[in-house]
Amino acid sequence: MRYIWKSKVGTFTIAQRDGHWHIWLDNDRLDSPFPSAQAAAEQLANGYSAWPSCGDPSRLGISEDISDWEPIRR
Repeated sequence: MRYIWKSKVGTFTIAQRDGHWHIWLDNDRLDSPFPSAQAAAEQLANGYSAWPSCGDPSRLGISEDISDWEPIRR
């Protein structure tokens, strides 16, 4: 399972690898690991994770609730 959020700067993805959750913006990994997808979404949406090159992700309107993200089943 992975989750995506389309923003004006690109597509954010939260996906599990090796038992942990990671955040990507397009093909660049931003931060990891997180214990859950929800924790990753909260950290990203509030600007507490690593910032992408475009700046503070908390200014992009990303939901901190993973249920608002689009789930992609593999």
